[in-house]
Amino acid sequence: MADLRGIGAEERRFIAEWLRVSLRGYRVAEGFADGVPCVYVQVMRPDDCGNGLVCFEVYVSCSYKRKGRREAATREVTAALRALAHVGRYEEWGVYEPTEFAGESSVLAIGHRRMGGQDF
Repeated sequence: MADLRGIGAEERRFIAEWLRVSLRGYRVAEGFADGVPCVYVQVMRPDDCGNGLVCFEVYVSCSYKRKGRREAATREVTAALRALAHVGRYEEWGVYEPTEFAGESSVLAIGHRRMGGQDF
């Protein structure tokens, strides 16, 4: 079993920075940002997939109250996450259609990343 401590935080920081550069005019936060209108990034606990691959789920939520602003942010987040597939960091990268619940939109992405060429 691989030691995956810190991998989720590393991915969260990388993806948040990617979104900060990609999204103009939107606040990007890491983790939860209760009550703050922004785009926030969460990375769920990574799993060891074997053969040196780590799998993780990324949730990016848009918590803007105004529907038009939220929808625009969600479109831009989805496009930015899809573009992330082409940077060469991930073995596999999938972005799913956004969902909306209780006035918040979320985009799910699932990634597989090779960790330092190690065989876990």
